[in-house]
Amino acid sequence: MAEFEEVTQAATEERLASRGERFAAAVIDIVISILASLPFFFYTGLEALENPDMTLVVTGLVYSILIYVVINGYLLFHFGQTVGKRFLNIRIEDLEDRQAGLGRILLMRFLPVQVVTNMPFIGGILGLINIAFIFRKDHRCVHDHIAGTRVCRVPDELRV
Repeated sequence: MAEFEEVTQAATEERLASRGERFAAAVIDIVISILASLPFFFYTGLEALENPDMTLVVTGLVYSILIYVVINGYLLFHFGQTVGKRFLNIRIEDLEDRQAGLGRILLMRFLPVQVVTNMPFIGGILGLINIAFIFRKDHRCVHDHIAGTRVCRVPDELRV
C-alpha cells in the first residue's frame, strides 16, 4: 500500500504546475485585471487612492471581485482555469486530482485572499506570505491550503 501511495504522489508531483507557469499565468491575469480596472480608477480619480476611506476600499474590493468573476467565471466553472491558466494549460484541482468547483475556487480560494490583502497596513505583508508558500515542495500557496486545492498541468486528454 505504501508503494502505491508513493507512486501516486510522484505522479501528482510530476503534474504540478511549475512556479514559472503559475507566475506567468498570474501576470497575464493581473494585466487583464489592471486593464479592466481602469474605468474604476478614472471614475474615482487616482488622487482618491492616495488616502482611501473605507467606502472606497470596500467599493474597490467589490469591483475587483465582480471583474474577476465576469472575466474568469465561465472558464473557472467549466475548466477550473482563469484566462492566464487557460493560456498556460494549467488548472485548479482539488486534492483528488479533479477540477475544483467554482464555489470552492471563489469562496475558499479567491475571496479570503482579496479580503486579507485589502486590509490596511498588514494586507501587503499577508499577501507576500501567501505567495511565498509557492516555494515549498508542494508548490501550494496559502490560498491553496485554505481551499484544499493545487494547480496542475491539464491532462493531455483534456486539453483543447
